[in-house]
Amino acid sequence: MARVASVSTTTGLVRALSAGTAYITVAAWDGSGVKAALKVNVKSKLITSITLPDKAIEMYVGDIYIIDPTVEPAYVAKKQLDYKSSRPRIAYCYGIDGTGAVLGVRPGTATITVAAWDGSKKTTTMQVTVKARPKGIEPKIVNEKKFAAMKAADVDGGTAGGYSSLAEMLDALQPVVLDIIDFLNFLVGMIPEAIQLFF
Repeated sequence: MARVASVSTTTGLVRALSAGTAYITVAAWDGSGVKAALKVNVKSKLITSITLPDKAIEMYVGDIYIIDPTVEPAYVAKKQLDYKSSRPRIAYCYGIDGTGAVLGVRPGTATITVAAWDGSKKTTTMQVTVKARPKGIEPKIVNEKKFAAMKAADVDGGTAGGYSSLAEMLDALQPVVLDIIDFLNFLVGMIPEAIQLFF
């Protein structure tokens, strides 16, 4: 059975070792027999489950979908999540501070994997289908209500690309998202020519 906690007999410092419950007994050694007990509950820092609001989504080229997973236990920070797309040339995925976003790049399907990097090895996936954008329809953030809630809460997500949050980043990128996609596709198209040039 794993030890839950240890205590220094000189300083009284209690150190958490593993999840569980332990009792620390403090006793006087002057012969009085006086003693007291302290119950210590140690919680795990590891993620036990990751749940996504959608297991499959459809979007147009240029659309953005915000991934807002739920992790258990609830007190564990979502910052310990990593996002990866099986086909980034179709659905590009990135994350800031535990919240992710998917950008539709070109028609096709891809699998988005959300994985904990805290040592728990917990993962979950969602399927993304990207369709060609019909004429006259502008790019949008698919789950707009979630985006509005993020902006209202001003979710702080570090300094990726100089942005203080994912909401701020998406707000800045959305007006030029089709230009970004055109540039990405241009770079992809240049790869075969570059290979022929050097080989």
